[in-house]
Amino acid sequence: VNPDNAERDSSLLKTLVQQRNNHFGVYASVIKTGEIHVGDEVFLLE
Repeated sequence: VNPDNAERDSSLLKTLVQQRNNHFGVYASVIKTGEIHVGDEVFLLE
């Protein structure tokens, strides 16, 4: 759903099915528990 106008667009899902064999996800681990606030820094680890 487009956050600017709330229109639905299924093109992303169709592309995932066609090009990625419907495999998509976000993998994460909790390193430290606590609260998250707007403006907190986020770090991407590879």
